[in-house]
Amino acid sequence: MQQSYEITITDAQTAEEILLSEAGSTYLHVLSFGDPGRSPPRGLHMPNRKVLRLEFMDVEETSAETSAANLPQTEHVQSVIDFFSNITEPAPRILIHCQAGVSRSTAAGLILLFLFEGDKDAAARRLQAIRPQALPNRLMIRLADQILGTNLIDTCEGIYSLRMAEMLRHIRESSED
Repeated sequence: MQQSYEITITDAQTAEEILLSEAGSTYLHVLSFGDPGRSPPRGLHMPNRKVLRLEFMDVEETSAETSAANLPQTEHVQSVIDFFSNITEPAPRILIHCQAGVSRSTAAGLILLFLFEGDKDAAARRLQAIRPQALPNRLMIRLADQILGTNLIDTCEGIYSLRMAEMLRHIRESSED
């Protein structure tokens, strides 16, 4: 468990802005998710920065448009776990992004926070504080559960329930105006 760390979870455009800024040089660990063939953000690679770039679609099951090859795979999630497990600095700054900053990146964030915190409820609370719009990719979480022998999917479903309740409340309030 890390004593102190800073995690930023965001979308691809904001990640590029951060990486190209002066502050971007302080992020020595970057986990970058993108669709297959999509260019990563500019500024991603620099000396002394550890980068893991993974490309797969932000989907949870196959469809007419998405083959199984484009889904998150066990190897992807194992790479995420290994990437986080190899962070040894006492107070790392970590940047995680995907295209929208909602699903793949927040699934990785939940995994990271669980690894760092050692408690799934604390990890969920921290994730929601870092990225309130989080809706973690459930397939990635199921794969992490298989690898780690955990039950983060229940925590993930709790996050979905909270977000759906927030959206319904917002819709009701909007319709009353």
